[in-house]
Amino acid sequence: MDATQVVGRIPIDLTDEFVEVDLLSLSAHKFHGPKGVDALYIGEGLRLEPLIYGEQEDGRRGGTLNSAAAAGLAVAAETGGSAPACSEWHRSASKQL
Repeated sequence: MDATQVVGRIPIDLTDEFVEVDLLSLSAHKFHGPKGVDALYIGEGLRLEPLIYGEQEDGRRGGTLNSAAAAGLAVAAETGGSAPACSEWHRSASKQL
């Protein structure tokens, strides 16, 4: 299920009405997260073959994880995509670097 256009507009609860979803993708920039970072929910028991082989994520992918972008996606999701909240987190995180 491509949830890119609906994330932040309607609630998505993968334990309730969307429990039957095996795969769900979303893009962080649609809810004030960083551009270029996406997320993929993989349902329990589903195993995907990697497109690029490597040792990361239990052999699921090659390459290094962009931790800062993943953290930005998490903050945007936790704050409900509120632009002021994301901007404040970015300012405080930048000061710590």
